[in-house]
Amino acid sequence: MVKKLDKWCDINWIIFICVTGVVAAVLSAIFWDSMALGAQGAVFVALIMPFHVLEEWKFPGGLHIFYNVLLGPKEKNKQ
Repeated sequence: MVKKLDKWCDINWIIFICVTGVVAAVLSAIFWDSMALGAQGAVFVALIMPFHVLEEWKFPGGLHIFYNVLLGPKEKNKQ
């Protein structure tokens, strides 16, 4: 069980989110006109989530570099 969880936490959850985003994109392209406004909002979230996950976890740097390096603490040696 622990090995499965370790594998899921390593890369499988990112693959799952990306596949979900692709499926949502295809289905929304087909059924967009018949979808309610709330469903269109949910599709929007499903489409941007893979980009956010990839940017945060897989692309070099990511938003945490921006926060930690560029917007770092004002006092350098505060202990």
